[in-house]
Amino acid sequence: MAAALLGAFALSSCSGRFDARFDAGGGATLDAKVALPSLVGAKLRALSGLDASTPIFDPKAVSKALLVRKGVSSAAASCPTPDSLSLSAEISDLGALLASPDLASFIQLDDKAGAKRMTIALSRDHGQDILALLPGIDPGLVEALSPPALGGGDYTKAEYRDALQTILGTKAMPAFDAASIDLSVSLPGAIVSSSGGRVEGSTWKATIPLLDLLVLEKPIVLTFSWR
Repeated sequence: MAAALLGAFALSSCSGRFDARFDAGGGATLDAKVALPSLVGAKLRALSGLDASTPIFDPKAVSKALLVRKGVSSAAASCPTPDSLSLSAEISDLGALLASPDLASFIQLDDKAGAKRMTIALSRDHGQDILALLPGIDPGLVEALSPPALGGGDYTKAEYRDALQTILGTKAMPAFDAASIDLSVSLPGAIVSSSGGRVEGSTWKATIPLLDLLVLEKPIVLTFSWR
């Protein structure tokens, strides 16, 4: 889930939706859709010297990076348009996937008092681990945008927004300011506690402004527990 989440949107001014479903046997499924505003897509292509029709994302790289991870049984990605990405994945063993060192540095899945708990703690301390989870994104964009969350300096959110406006232009910023990521995780039991999101029945949901995610001026900690 983390590879798809971070790889798909961490460097792009977009809005996206990520739906995960955990099953009682320790597996999960993931469906994700990400779309960039056309103006932002054009700006990003110009930054990395891409042709106007070249997709921003590389779906083959995204699916390949998932398939080599333990616990992932299938993954398929496509670009419905040059500015969008769709992804679906089947995870047969979520525990095995999250045991890899890069993921384990900021995602924990544990058992406590008869309940399972997932904790996602994102901070600048994990920038290099997060950077390793960005398949399918042009490396030139990483260098050009240098998000503080990935080791691109110690900018505040306001300072980084000003820097992005210089790079992307004033017209692109309203779309960037409005961008957010919607997360939804359906669980196979009753949710007993959570933080950083909201609970709707047996589903945990959260919305993260994209600028907060790119800067991580303050750490983002998300947790949910279920029986």
